[in-house]
Amino acid sequence: MLTVPNRLNANHNTRTYDIITIRNGLEVDQQPPTRRIRVVQNTTQAVLQRRVGPHWQDVLGVAPVTRQQLVQFVAIIQQSYIDNQHRGVLQQAQWRALYHVGQRVLSYLGQNGLPLNPAPMVDTVACADCGLVLPLRNIDIDHQRPFAGNDREPVCKVFRAMGLTVGGPDGHKGQGVVAAYMAQVGGLPGAANAALGDKYTLNDRGEIFYTLVNWAGKSLIMEERCRNHIINLRPLCGACNTPNRNTRHF
Repeated sequence: MLTVPNRLNANHNTRTYDIITIRNGLEVDQQPPTRRIRVVQNTTQAVLQRRVGPHWQDVLGVAPVTRQQLVQFVAIIQQSYIDNQHRGVLQQAQWRALYHVGQRVLSYLGQNGLPLNPAPMVDTVACADCGLVLPLRNIDIDHQRPFAGNDREPVCKVFRAMGLTVGGPDGHKGQGVVAAYMAQVGGLPGAANAALGDKYTLNDRGEIFYTLVNWAGKSLIMEERCRNHIINLRPLCGACNTPNRNTRHF
């Protein structure tokens, strides 16, 4: 389980942690540190700060991340399906709505070679690539961002759907959830039709969340959850789901 809300509890001394972020799809550990988060004694908020000469100052215009927002962030990340071939996502209401899963009339032939009448209604979904409509039992579930390669790519894809990257989502899934997700975590609208690098660069809010997860030692768990998140899983027919179809951006 990804559990990091204890990073923001109401019973601690003042703590600071240097920012760890993602820029252009690659993790960046700032050396020397020029940005950090600060949790003031007995508060439940993480504030972004920057170094100005020998001093640290709060970054103006960047609201603190609250404990409740961190709880909501974790809940969103946990919308992940690591079961057998990720087929549990077929029953996830939000995913079904994003991919228009529903009962449709399909043509079947009986043993006599004639169409069945009446034709049965079957739970179906369309292949995300070619659009072929198939019964759920005949569909494959595939990762949109690579299963192996740059583990930051699926992280950025899920962060983008929460308004935590410089560039905003352009696909129907990200656009379908971003408003609700942003409201829960305090995300910011990303630039539309942004350059590829901006889509894989965290904004100020994204840096705070990413650093809090790193601070809690949960980065590997988050990467796994994002790889198998409803935002990163799509339905494909067998012909479109080829072994070499997943490509890396970075």
